[in-house]
Amino acid sequence: MPLTSEALLSKALHSGDRAKIEEAFGTIYNDYAKLVSFCVARYVSDSETVKDVTNDVFLNFFANAKKVTGSVKYYLLQSARNAAITQAKKDGRILFTDESESIPDESSLQSASFYGELVSDLKHALSEKETQIVILHAVEGYSFKEIGSKFEMKAGAVNVVYFRALRKCRKADEEAKR
Repeated sequence: MPLTSEALLSKALHSGDRAKIEEAFGTIYNDYAKLVSFCVARYVSDSETVKDVTNDVFLNFFANAKKVTGSVKYYLLQSARNAAITQAKKDGRILFTDESESIPDESSLQSASFYGELVSDLKHALSEKETQIVILHAVEGYSFKEIGSKFEMKAGAVNVVYFRALRKCRKADEEAKR
């Protein structure tokens, strides 16, 4: 059984072996790059900027890997969201309601062409329901229980659909690279 991202990273960092660390980072990048790009693309419409912000998120992760506790995926998605919002502020695409809260301009989020391309990639490999579940959980942060209530499913069933969908995406991505 393959190691989780957290276990792989921990093992590599504790070994001190540069090759193992680079391999772990490569695996984590391959596992999460599309998901991070997807998250960034919700706020940033230019595909080159999405790539730049995505790379910045991973550079930040690699620089701070020893400080990361908990879920690698959660860390990367939170970093992606924060970096994307910062970039959107620079681009003037964030509406301010007060000092403590900012809300993305919905019309500009939905028009992001790169976001649309990523959704299209998901829809190519997955059913509509699987696509929605992946987006709701991985990008929007909904729990399996919350998603289950939306689709009238048990949380365990949503969990199964989610992880099967991720495997389908990885398989489709590997086949596309061949």
